[in-house]
Amino acid sequence: MTHTQIKGFAKLIPISNPYFDSVRGDVSSMQSSQAVSIIKADRAYSDLQFGWNFIKYLAGLKDTHNAFVSDNEYLTRAYNFERYGVEDEDIMMAVLYTLPSRRHFAAALKSSLLIEDVTFEGISEKMGIPVGTVKAFEQLFFNILDRAEESLWLANVVYPEGRLVETLNDYHKNESLSMLLQRSGYNNGMDSVEYFAGLRSNQLTSGDMANASAKMENAIMINGFLLATNGFINQRDAPGINSAKAIINAEKQGGTQNEQQDDFTGSLSDSIFTELDRYKEGETRQLLANRKQIGTLN
Repeated sequence: MTHTQIKGFAKLIPISNPYFDSVRGDVSSMQSSQAVSIIKADRAYSDLQFGWNFIKYLAGLKDTHNAFVSDNEYLTRAYNFERYGVEDEDIMMAVLYTLPSRRHFAAALKSSLLIEDVTFEGISEKMGIPVGTVKAFEQLFFNILDRAEESLWLANVVYPEGRLVETLNDYHKNESLSMLLQRSGYNNGMDSVEYFAGLRSNQLTSGDMANASAKMENAIMINGFLLATNGFINQRDAPGINSAKAIINAEKQGGTQNEQQDDFTGSLSDSIFTELDRYKEGETRQLLANRKQIGTLN
């Protein structure tokens, strides 16, 4: 659903409804005569499962509300499913994925929907879930794709406090597995989601090790550079910078060792000839000179 559609549906829910309990107090603090409309629109737009919450509100009204008409196929199907008990496999499965016992399924679906330029058909093929079920889940419980062009809003969904949280100690321990999986999809695409979701058919497990090593080193260096240029360079506890420094030092040390090895080889050769000259009175060098001269004549 677009911003306009969501704002229109939100108007149908009174501010006194429990749906707005968490934001009702903000109305009095907003200096606008349209505070109620603004707060309602913001609450609904920030709610990724507004579609389902809106349908639950409509289905719970005492009157039949036959006047409800929407060009959104899945809102209409969900309304008929909830209000009149119309059997609908896609809607039922989408709701099923919201159960705690299916949280892993939901996390994998959400992560896939966050991938850039993803299609419902692509997710269906990779996850083995019917296209209709994927569409129903997205429209009702994780409404992302209609707003995919809103870069800042989308980034806020994945990183509510920005990407700097990844620089904190024990970052992976403090974030939920669901959020880590979503960021994996958002940053790295379907291969990454497949791998961390535990799917068998994954390209990452059969990649080129040398290429992976180069990419790993590149990622560490870029991360270290970004941290260094954003105020972390003087921090004692900055693993990202320390890892980048280790690579730099290893490269420098490797270069020094190569130079030392070259010097050693040259000095060793000279020492050998010196000793041979000393014991054979220059016969060795003369022999080599003669061979070079013969080669020139030929």
